[in-house]
Amino acid sequence: MPRVQVLLATYNGRAYLPELLDSVFGQRGVDVEVLARDDGSDDGTWDLLADYASRRQLVAQSARFHRRATIVSPCELRDRSCGC
Repeated sequence: MPRVQVLLATYNGRAYLPELLDSVFGQRGVDVEVLARDDGSDDGTWDLLADYASRRQLVAQSARFHRRATIVSPCELRDRSCGC
């Protein structure tokens, strides 16, 4: 199955993200990974990205924190030899 990475920049986009992410992850015939970079949202965007990252192949990074804060999917925490 082909692998596709989707790059996503967010800023206060919480209202639009569920529809967008569900559409991206709903694609058939491809293995999708989303790389999201949030630019300091204060509308709950980061929490929504964290929720998706706990269930999907989504890697999120926030500019809101001075240090690098990254959320990775469960697959990223496992041995990558799992094939996902």
